[in-house]
Amino acid sequence: MALKDSLANIPPRQKILLVVLLFLAIVTAFYFLVYRGLATERDSLVGKREALKGELNEKRILAANLERLKSEITLLEADLSKALLVLPEEKEIPSLLRTINSLGLKVGIEFLLFKPGSLTTREFYGELPVQMKVQGTYHALGRFFDSIAKMPRIVNVTDLKISSITPSKESKDTIVAEFLATTFTFTGAKGGKPSGTEKGK
Repeated sequence: MALKDSLANIPPRQKILLVVLLFLAIVTAFYFLVYRGLATERDSLVGKREALKGELNEKRILAANLERLKSEITLLEADLSKALLVLPEEKEIPSLLRTINSLGLKVGIEFLLFKPGSLTTREFYGELPVQMKVQGTYHALGRFFDSIAKMPRIVNVTDLKISSITPSKESKDTIVAEFLATTFTFTGAKGGKPSGTEKGK
């Protein structure tokens, strides 16, 4: 009863102010106790939804590009196979050198020197120089170089020096040729240190 009388004695302006303050207190309590928690949960759900959308879009892009990527991988594998045809692996070098030696003997070339050098590793491939000195005829030397050029492997002939010799009763050879034959090997690794000498005939 006393509280009712006290409220009745409050001037109208103060009553309005009291109601406003009470309303603000209720709104503030609602914001901190209820709305802010709901807003945080809502923001979290929105963030998860956007993340899932992004992940879904990425998977759709990957699925759309899958066939193209498979085709590119197939082409790369084909290119690698072609590279291996002209760039043998290091373990195949002795066999390659024996093939070169056999080609020379087949066309009538006599080897006076057949000296493989050190394998030098470049970017993704290695170089193996072979110092050669052969004896034969111009025709035989031409056939030998032609046989080397027709090999599936890459063999570069440089530093060619030819000198004449006098044929004898035992031999019809008329020239001696010195040159550097460089073959290449596929290493499959970028850079690297020079490896040891590979020798073989």
